[in-house]
Amino acid sequence: MPRRQTTLASSGSVSGIGLHTGAVVTLTLLPAPINHGIQFKHNSRVIDAHVSHVRNTERHTALGEGESTILTVEHVLSALYGMEVDNVLIELTAHEPPICDGSAKAFVELIRHCRIIKQDALTSILKLREPIRVEKPGGSILLALPYDGLRVTCTFADSVRNITQYHDLVITSSNYATDISQARTFVAFEDVEGLRQLGLIKGGVEGENALVIRDGKVPPLLWPDELARHKVLDFVGDLALLGRRVEAHFVLVKPGHGVNAALVRELARVTEGCESESRL
Repeated sequence: MPRRQTTLASSGSVSGIGLHTGAVVTLTLLPAPINHGIQFKHNSRVIDAHVSHVRNTERHTALGEGESTILTVEHVLSALYGMEVDNVLIELTAHEPPICDGSAKAFVELIRHCRIIKQDALTSILKLREPIRVEKPGGSILLALPYDGLRVTCTFADSVRNITQYHDLVITSSNYATDISQARTFVAFEDVEGLRQLGLIKGGVEGENALVIRDGKVPPLLWPDELARHKVLDFVGDLALLGRRVEAHFVLVKPGHGVNAALVRELARVTEGCESESRL
């Protein structure tokens, strides 16, 4: 189908606390011109949402460095990519977006409030010619296969707690909103203290913005495979860091932000060897 670049018709904001910083923050989405892409702005500093700026993937994806670092960008980026918004400026009053309920639902609602509009420019779509595979220690394997569209097949496995979930979806903006964006982030109770010692999850509140797995028992879920769906949500947000649309079938086994970024870097590296379709 023909596709033009998109932005928002108006600006809009959402406020809350950052998951890792615990800081009160307001996030504002603003319309942007064609070929602008997605950028974050905190104070006067602006950073492109691109994998070349990834500096940390420990339980979140962070962009930039030093005082300009923006933490936990994956949920808002997932909402923008999943809802097919190409050009937007994300302004923050602190250096981490609000975690809201631990999903991307609030950002999807904000995007709908601002309204998506088409722009008078073509969308560049990356189409793979050959498969790409990346692996990380611990059994993480990610594949990108040639495909007409965006399909994500995800297996989440936690052998320590005997949890395995699977989700497979050909993603559109419609089913992203209904089937992926509401999936909430999660953590094992045994990992909480270690994360706090690393200076993370200062804003995490069990039952409000995170699911906590205790003694191998999963709390009530929106879907039986909600944990796998959240992994898909995170992956879509990390995929947005390619800086362009891509059509492929992604097969994810034990994905995480580190291996996600590795795959996106590989996609960026082979971009010139792939077919790029501009559609009107």
